[in-house]
Amino acid sequence: MGVGFKHAHQQGFSTTQFMVMGLIERCQASDGEPCTISGIASRLGIDPTTVVRTVDSLEKRGLVERRRDRQDRRQVFVEFTDAGRAALLETHQQFIARVRAIFLAMSAEGRTSLLSGLEEFIKVGLEIQEAPVELNP
Repeated sequence: MGVGFKHAHQQGFSTTQFMVMGLIERCQASDGEPCTISGIASRLGIDPTTVVRTVDSLEKRGLVERRRDRQDRRQVFVEFTDAGRAALLETHQQFIARVRAIFLAMSAEGRTSLLSGLEEFIKVGLEIQEAPVELNP
């Protein structure tokens, strides 16, 4: 969503940083486990060296930290610091406020159309989620 990335940029985050931070949040929320560099790269479909550079920049800002797995020292986990969690929460709250303002500025007809379209998008997505996807239809 362009609004989200524009807002992330205004908060001083690159698109990749914002995506990596969102994925770290989802990993910790759903799995209860921190993400690995390779896991982030795989889930986002980007090169691991890009993830390393991104994590380096977030680490320099004090937003994330790396931790080695105690059983497998080759595994490196990426976790939020308290400052990172606070920065992501603030960015999310400001994003939600911006989306809310846009939604409220829309006409009633526009809001209804948007919600109908999203409902259809979700319904169709659930129906075809198991079907193979053609990359070049």
